[in-house]
Amino acid sequence: MSSSKGNLENYLIPLEEINLATKNFSLERFIGGGGFGKVYVGTLSERWQNCTAAIKRRAPDSYQGEDEFRNELHMILKFKHENIISFIGYCDEADEMIIVYEYATNGSLDHHLQYANKMCDITWTQRLKICLGAAKGLDYLHSGLGEHTRVIHRDFKSANILLDENLVAKICDFGLSKWGPKNQPITHLNTKVAGTQFYLDPAYHESHILRKESDVYSFGVVLFEMLSGMLVYSERSLGNKAAFLMTLVRQSDEKKVHELVDPHIRHQISSPSFFIIKEVAYQCISLNLKERPSMAIVIGKIEHALDIQGLPGSDVLTITDMCVGDFLILHPSKLKFPLELKKHSLCSLHLTNKTDQFIAFKIQTTTPLECNVRPNNGIILPRSVCNITVIKRAVKEAPPGMMCKSKFKVKAVVAPNGATTNNITNRMFDKEENKVVEEFTLRAIYIHVS
Repeated sequence: MSSSKGNLENYLIPLEEINLATKNFSLERFIGGGGFGKVYVGTLSERWQNCTAAIKRRAPDSYQGEDEFRNELHMILKFKHENIISFIGYCDEADEMIIVYEYATNGSLDHHLQYANKMCDITWTQRLKICLGAAKGLDYLHSGLGEHTRVIHRDFKSANILLDENLVAKICDFGLSKWGPKNQPITHLNTKVAGTQFYLDPAYHESHILRKESDVYSFGVVLFEMLSGMLVYSERSLGNKAAFLMTLVRQSDEKKVHELVDPHIRHQISSPSFFIIKEVAYQCISLNLKERPSMAIVIGKIEHALDIQGLPGSDVLTITDMCVGDFLILHPSKLKFPLELKKHSLCSLHLTNKTDQFIAFKIQTTTPLECNVRPNNGIILPRSVCNITVIKRAVKEAPPGMMCKSKFKVKAVVAPNGATTNNITNRMFDKEENKVVEEFTLRAIYIHVS
């Protein structure tokens, strides 16, 4: 035992206490299992505040042994974070290796992903909050343990994300985790790769060099699980293809990846929110380590997606109704003006900057006397959304076929970092050699007001 032995002894729980709590590890107390062994639920005695606990017992044939057991004990004793599972105690009597944690009422995330009837009850907003909590937990391991220390989980996956009664994410299972110096990009050199196949960073698998980016890769896999509502090792058909989730993700271009979205939440997702999560998920699983974001950046992206998703009064958007370019994503692809005779009509257009650069835009209409576009130009910050309001002059009668003669041309170009609306000129959007100007033409229709 290390120098923390004295601290650990304060958490020692007698085997007799655990036997009583689990009814001698009876089947009725069994709630799950993994590489370490089996997990039981039980209520401890008054000495432990009669708390309900998850009791993880090492199996005799487990590939994780005493080293992993001690490793996890010494780590979790130091962790204190809302999104890390709380440590209650342990038992090592009679060759047992038992760790006792707080009990997460809603079980593991993978259990929900495994059963569609469970996952369909978790809304898109709730999924974002679960991902945000897990991201904060990983960021704590990578950056929140002091000036010189970090922990790499090394087996981050949906099975190791527990959900409490409020669906707050709690990261668990640190038997394979590694301490490392925070001020060095490479944390630990391993002769034996550890982790779970479908979540395992290919760069780590090939090089045996462990970095915090390996956890980032695994987090990206979980993001795609949450988008699709399926476990990474489950198969799904996309068109005429049937393959594992990450194979489909790699094979799908960005215009088709929305086809993987869980049908139970399609009607809930706004286009900007979807694209923010999709983009950061792809960055996390990039085979180029330099393109993978830090967990702090991931947190910011998820928070932004949540803010956009929760805008008061915003309509639920259809993620298939969009125009996708190299710089911008436009939603909707066709403007729809509610028709109320002799009243001005109003609709919204959302411009999402999918790049890491500043993007300048300009919007022109073929009927400037009939339409007012606010704003008609501007700068969109990296990975951000600009909301446009279009006001259409009142009409006296419904036009034939509900068609609107107005068309809208949107132009976009890369702007200098730090640019503002004051820096926008018409010349910026002129097509010149070696300059890319992206253009979209949007049509408009009237729709009946229900």
